[in-house]
Amino acid sequence: MIRKQEYYNIIVHELSSFRYEIESKNSCGFIDDNIFAENIIKDLLNICFEWELKNLNEESNNYPGIDLGDNNKHIGVQVTSTKTSKKITDSLNAIVQSKVYETYNEIYFFILGKKQKSYSVEYSNYPLVDCSDENIWDIDDLISWCKNYDKCKLSKICEVIQRELGYELVEKKDNITSIRMLFDLKNTLQNVFNTARRMVDSPKCYEWYEGEINTLRSHKDKVIELLDIKTYESCFDIFDSWMDLKKNYPVYNRLYGGSIISSYCENMIHYEVLLLYLDLSISQLRKGYTDYVDGVNVFIDCDSLLERLTAFGLDIEIIYNQFSIKKFTAYLENLLLRKVKDIVVLFLKDSKYFKLTFIERLQAEGTTVIVIDDEKYFRSNVVEEIIASKEYLIISSNDTVLSELLNLNNNVYLYTVSFDNDIPVKYLPLFSVNREIDKTYFSECFNYKENERFHISDITLTQVRYLISNANDKFSHQLRVDWSGDVYISNIVGCEEIEDLKFRWETWDAHNNYAGPFAASDSAYVEKTLHNLKECWHRDRRGYIDYFY
Repeated sequence: MIRKQEYYNIIVHELSSFRYEIESKNSCGFIDDNIFAENIIKDLLNICFEWELKNLNEESNNYPGIDLGDNNKHIGVQVTSTKTSKKITDSLNAIVQSKVYETYNEIYFFILGKKQKSYSVEYSNYPLVDCSDENIWDIDDLISWCKNYDKCKLSKICEVIQRELGYELVEKKDNITSIRMLFDLKNTLQNVFNTARRMVDSPKCYEWYEGEINTLRSHKDKVIELLDIKTYESCFDIFDSWMDLKKNYPVYNRLYGGSIISSYCENMIHYEVLLLYLDLSISQLRKGYTDYVDGVNVFIDCDSLLERLTAFGLDIEIIYNQFSIKKFTAYLENLLLRKVKDIVVLFLKDSKYFKLTFIERLQAEGTTVIVIDDEKYFRSNVVEEIIASKEYLIISSNDTVLSELLNLNNNVYLYTVSFDNDIPVKYLPLFSVNREIDKTYFSECFNYKENERFHISDITLTQVRYLISNANDKFSHQLRVDWSGDVYISNIVGCEEIEDLKFRWETWDAHNNYAGPFAASDSAYVEKTLHNLKECWHRDRRGYIDYFY
């Protein structure tokens, strides 16, 4: 009898292969499969949400704005391989112009490839249509939903996959064949890395591995069975970048010389950590492990994590109010180039960092938090969690836990993520890989509430800190004060839209730590900001003002 996990593995492998096949054909101009894909997505969404979608294009060729529709629930779905904001906007315009919203006013978009991280669509321009960024889905979203489905629903999804994609449940290749396949992948990556290093020093020194890369591409569907999706995608991102560099090398070299070549190659070298994961995968196959493809488990000792974050230069109250475990998990996936499977967050109730409102906020965002009363049991529980898994990732844990893990070296594979090299050196040989937190990208691990305003007559230090901490340093900002005395931090900068302003400061350029949680944790900086604001208002300053005038 097929187990729930086996159904889920089938769904992951087959839908991922289906996505890459669609993307590959679209890149070559073959879009016939997109029409075929509409019926697959229709059947899968009907199972997932108990909808009654029909293919509208079968009734009326090229139905405006959408492809699928549920008359009873007034739901419309556009199935497309074009992932751009323009595509979304054009479809919404077609829906409005053709008055499709009178029958289907709840609109979703299903991207056959990989959707963008964000979209610049003015949904407010379509008040009669219920749509937002949350209504844009892709294959990864569908796979993610399946993790929470029962065996019955997973079985129905597999039936659609088997019927439409021709999947048959067969035995996996023997471990020797799989190991050889991973060795081929590793060796080709290593060749690319070695050549990239030489190209950094001498752009004229290059070798191309087009044959090896094309061979690997020809059996990508087999490789994906051996790797988690994040590692798989990262490997082939390198190959795509390398082939793009090969294709454009004469142009780059003629127009830019060695500088752009060096930048391109250095970027690829950052992926060298993948070689460690491929070694691990080969080692696991030799030992008979079969769950590498599911991703790595993550253990978070929350007390230790908060201790590291405060040592990292963050104010504890800002952490309590804005730090997101879910966003931290996504950051870890990008940092480690590895998919996170299960995440365990443990809190010691008597610790100095225990705060109920913080835990409740984490739970509200979907994070599982376990609170343990006894410290001895807490530490033993940590070790037991790790022993129970073949792989685990430790987030800057403390000496007590690490010392107890020294004897597990031959039984589990461990990874660490540290802040400013805070993992003790004596423990490093235990771990397969150690990755460092980068402050610039770590800003993605927080929630932000921008566009808040406070009146300058009674603005407080706490309010200024709030404004600064809730402005994401990923983008440029400007501190502004309007004629009524409202103080706010705007993502409209420079001399744009200044008609209603009494004064504004110089633009805070992105990634310069003028805004965000780290900037707001600098008490002197926040105090000086408040002082300068009050002084500017008191002296009736107007127009553009240098920040520390």
